[in-house]
Amino acid sequence: MKELKPLSTTAPVASITTDAPDDIPRLKTILTRINRLRHILRELKQQGFHLLPNSRRLKIQPVYRPTLGDPYGTVPSITLSGVWLEKNGFNSSGHIRIIPFNGLIIICKDDNQQQTQQQAD
Repeated sequence: MKELKPLSTTAPVASITTDAPDDIPRLKTILTRINRLRHILRELKQQGFHLLPNSRRLKIQPVYRPTLGDPYGTVPSITLSGVWLEKNGFNSSGHIRIIPFNGLIIICKDDNQQQTQQQAD
């Protein structure tokens, strides 16, 4: 089993392991694309995300979630809703993948039900 080192990000990332030698080139391609994405996002952040067409600015709201250690605790909450989601291919009852990435949250359609179900188990 070969182990690939994770990309350096602000959040800890588990290392990727694989038994199949065919997966190594595919994973290298994915890591290269992630590095390109990181570069593009850094440029967008410097120039301003407001330049993106159809970008939206939302307020992160606190949601009260009491725990044993803190009965008055809050956690951040983001709610997305609207016709604009459907216009962009995010339909009711569909699945999404949420990827936290260097101070960003990437939201993608996740049409692969089998993989999603395996990860939930």
